Formats: sequence, structure tokens, C-alpha cells
Amino acid sequence: MDQHFFPAVLALRHAGVQFSWPERGELGCKQMLHECYIAFMLQPMSRPKEDPVYNRVEALRSHRGLSRQQLADLVGVHYQTIGYIERGEYSPSLLLALKIAHALDCELTDIFSITPFEGEAGRA
Repeated sequence: MDQHFFPAVLALRHAGVQFSWPERGELGCKQMLHECYIAFMLQPMSRPKEDPVYNRVEALRSHRGLSRQQLADLVGVHYQTIGYIERGEYSPSLLLALKIAHALDCELTDIFSITPFEGEAGRA
């Protein structure tokens, strides 16, 4: 077994991919790279669990009489993105969080927190 391919072979076997050992030469290398790519793509895609980000977007948006669509238009996103943020299903980028704070005329820390807001059901 070619020592350069040993890590790739272990990864393929770990993923349960069956393959025939490639011929030496350029074509064999391309086959091995292709099979490694396939094995990688078949692996479950997962991200580490993130710490929750609590927010008061829905409460502050409603208090200002804005719909999700209106807030979305102000910050340049789709209205569903606002819904995902309000339900805690999506943590906005720093830029988007700043745009939301500006649109709601609030400080960033009045809207987003890494700890639950006291006395409110802020979404995580």
C-alpha cells in the first residue's frame, strides 16, 4: 500500500466505502481522490452546538408597530430570516445584528444577549 494514500484509505474504510485499490499512476490517483471526495460528502454534516443567543427582536419589533416584512426590508433580508431570528432558530451575523439594532433604534445589548433577559421570555 502506498504510504501517501494510507490516511485516505483509513478514512474510506471508516466511512464504510468499498473501493478497489487504484492502479499506480495519474489515473489511479484521480480515482483515489474521487473516492475520498465521495466518502467525505457522505459523512453526516454537523456543526458543534453553539451557545444560545437570546433576543427580544419580536417584542421590540411589535412594540414599534413593524411587521416582519417591514423590518426585513429595513435591514435587507428576507422576512423569513426575521422569523428564524425571533424564534431563536438562527443567530444573526454581527453586521445583521447591528442593522436590526439600528432599525429598531436600540442598543445591541437591548436586543441580543448570551444570557436570558430578566422578566421576559426572550427567545434563545
